[in-house]
Amino acid sequence: MDDLPRNAFFVALRQLTLRKSTLMTENLRIQSSRLALVFPTERAFPALFIASHCDQFVRNLGFGPARTLAGMRRNLAITQAAWRADERYTFDVWDKGNTDFIGRVRISANERGRCRLGYFVVPRYWRQGYGLEMVKRAVDLAFDTLGADRVEAVVETDNRASLALLSRLGMTPTAPVDTPPARRCTLALRREDW
Repeated sequence: MDDLPRNAFFVALRQLTLRKSTLMTENLRIQSSRLALVFPTERAFPALFIASHCDQFVRNLGFGPARTLAGMRRNLAITQAAWRADERYTFDVWDKGNTDFIGRVRISANERGRCRLGYFVVPRYWRQGYGLEMVKRAVDLAFDTLGADRVEAVVETDNRASLALLSRLGMTPTAPVDTPPARRCTLALRREDW
């Protein structure tokens, strides 16, 4: 009976070690039927630059993307540092042949067993099922590798495509968040509902 707390500690420590050893590598590649999720690099810059000039894409992001090479490099360095610090994992998403950049997906973990999901698909690949496929892989990662109890996403209420995609995954609205100029809502999915 006295060994139970110590055993629980070692199980938690082993899970954390496995998590870091699995995700800390820049060689990690998560495959799906059509996509490959990989560590972010400068290779995606041309597609990101083109997408950053699409008004609807930028509006759906909820923030202004970098539109200069220096800004893109600064954002990439921050993204890679967060990965290496085990704070959040951002993946560049490519087609399975590794030739076309599809988008990015990010999972951020916090101390309460919750993960925050963020993603975008470049406009050229909208409405082709790529968003659903990449987000499924990220949610699998959150539950299976990071041990999350819940995955949340904050979405602009007028982004109907994203709301529909997250609903198809089983996410349900939890609370609206009033953030001028647009209204946002939070959707969530519990592990037991996945």
